[in-house]
Amino acid sequence: MKIMTQWLLAVAGLLMLSCQTATPPNYYRLDAPSSLGAMAPGPSLGLAPVEIPEYLVRSGLVRDTNDLEVEVSTSERWAEPLESGIARIMALNLARTLPTNDIRPYPWNNKRSPDIAIRIKVTELRNLPERATLVAETVISTQDGQFTSELISLQEPLTRSAPGDAIAAAYSALFAELSEALAKKIQTMMAVKADRAS
Repeated sequence: MKIMTQWLLAVAGLLMLSCQTATPPNYYRLDAPSSLGAMAPGPSLGLAPVEIPEYLVRSGLVRDTNDLEVEVSTSERWAEPLESGIARIMALNLARTLPTNDIRPYPWNNKRSPDIAIRIKVTELRNLPERATLVAETVISTQDGQFTSELISLQEPLTRSAPGDAIAAAYSALFAELSEALAKKIQTMMAVKADRAS
């Protein structure tokens, strides 16, 4: 019995020591570059909840080790759910790129639905040895009945074995590019609307 007690005390001591010496994880967030411009009065914009692949719905940063294998980091984590971070920076990016200062939260009020509604489904978001890639299904619809959908594919350079902050920066750049592509489509749709009204 005495030996068992000593053994349990030794194990408990080792566990306490390992907890004290464990390195805390690093937390990362996506960022919206201010270089896109400033918000200003413009059309009302509604962004539906962003969809991401199920394997990315986790706090640990997912690294692609090869075409079929991924690794979920325990030391590098997202500071917020990834889909929430994407929605946050897409709203900021689009508000600055269009520009507009009228962002309407989802679900939209039927009496106050946005002029422009955007839906984004991320089908691929990967960090490969030399590049980060984004593939997203996008749908834009307007109150006057215009509708467009497109599968958009983008990539950013990334160093081999890039640290978490470099991956977060590359992803941020990809979503900034996606915002610019969507803003151009929206501006074209708004010009068509103006032509119809004139």
